[in-house]
Amino acid sequence: MSINRFYLFRSNIKELEYYHKYKDLYEFERYCHDFYMLFPMELLRNDIMDEVVIYRFSDIERQPIQFEINSKPYTQKWIRHLDDIFKDPSATMTFWRGGFTEYDNMINKNPKFFGRMLYLAASKRIVPTNNKYDNVLIESDNDSSTSNSKPFYKTVNPNIFKPLNLKPEYDLCWICNFSQISQKGQEWFIKKISESKRLRKLKILHLGNNPSIGAKLSTSYGINNITFADWKPREEINEYLNKSRFGIVTSNMNDGCPRTSTEILGSGTPLLVRDQTRLLSYYKTHGVVVFSENPEETIINSVTNYDYYKQDLLDTMDTLSMKTICMKNFDLWF
Repeated sequence: MSINRFYLFRSNIKELEYYHKYKDLYEFERYCHDFYMLFPMELLRNDIMDEVVIYRFSDIERQPIQFEINSKPYTQKWIRHLDDIFKDPSATMTFWRGGFTEYDNMINKNPKFFGRMLYLAASKRIVPTNNKYDNVLIESDNDSSTSNSKPFYKTVNPNIFKPLNLKPEYDLCWICNFSQISQKGQEWFIKKISESKRLRKLKILHLGNNPSIGAKLSTSYGINNITFADWKPREEINEYLNKSRFGIVTSNMNDGCPRTSTEILGSGTPLLVRDQTRLLSYYKTHGVVVFSENPEETIINSVTNYDYYKQDLLDTMDTLSMKTICMKNFDLWF
């Protein structure tokens, strides 16, 4: 009997991620926020695949981490050399975080080994550097650049991001790292606030690294209505989102599809999202407002009508569930 194997290449980063410390399945599912690590589990639970392996690179030998899901193996495995992959059985389907030279070298050696190949497009890596992929997965309708493009839907770990029914203390929760200032639109938004009397009256909470950069920018533009609270663990982020009327994403086209968009929605908090931000139209319905390069009117009206957008989102939370989102992907792939 043939075995259906799903291989996923997360990225070419060699450093350990925080979730690699979880050797127990319960802890892993409780605390891992990473959708790329979570959705393959649904392949096993729904009997679509018989085995899942998540590959990472390492300069030293590391022992694999293995869980059993639906009596089937889910393995996180490290390889030291590109050719090590060919010591394993061939795959039925392989999912690639696209654009890494190492992956192209693997594929060129033996493309048939990887079965059906899915290329996840992102920001500067929208178009694959070779034509061997069966499908290019996109996270924005505007990124459909090839005839074999298909949407890739994401959601969040419901153990981390969920509605908490807390009273709003902030008008906007703004989550983005100042280490990525060229991509996340921070200076653009701060400038827009400085130009609007009404935006300057909003109570805004920023979460993310290098808060001193944000504080300096605010001072230079003469505004004082943003609280810079530094980076926070994701469970705390969920609490802050639940204490906010809206979450806001200001990313520009240099950014990939920010996971903060789905984290905001997963918390049950309505989303304000810039029209340049990558996000599939599927999400731009309930509890979501898109704003333009002149955002004042849209943002103020949305905050004023918070109750409507909040209830609209809460009534449709099932559209963001792990099962719903994963099955939308699987229906496209299989």
